Amino acid sequence: MSDQPLDLSRTWTDSEYLALGELDIRTELIDGQIVVSPTPNRAHQTIAVCLLAALKPAARAVVRPGSSFG
Repeated sequence: MSDQPLDLSRTWTDSEYLALGELDIRTELIDGQIVVSPTPNRAHQTIAVCLLAALKPAARAVVRPGSSFG
């Protein structure tokens, strides 16, 4: 990708979007528009950790012995 900023006002094709390669920001192509995802905030991260803590015991209960699960 060049050092030029992304033109978020134009319509992009799938091939144009894919040609950008890896970007330093989180983006998606939705109906021809590049949508930039915001970085997670503290509340989002806290909720993610709480969900992990709540779901991990149930996941461990169904994982086969000998398989890897952190």
